[in-house]
Amino acid sequence: SSTTTTSETTTSTPSSTSTAVTLSTTTASETTTSTTPSTPSTATLSTTT
Repeated sequence: SSTTTTSETTTSTPSSTSTAVTLSTTTASETTTSTTPSTPSTATLSTTT
């Protein structure tokens, strides 16, 4: 019985770590996507002028 309890605790620990890594990756992706469309938009305005 004691062995089973220890195994459950170990499984919960990596779950928290994985969530933190996923959030960090998502934030970086959003920043890159927002910057990319901004650049071509500026070029369009210059052509109109």
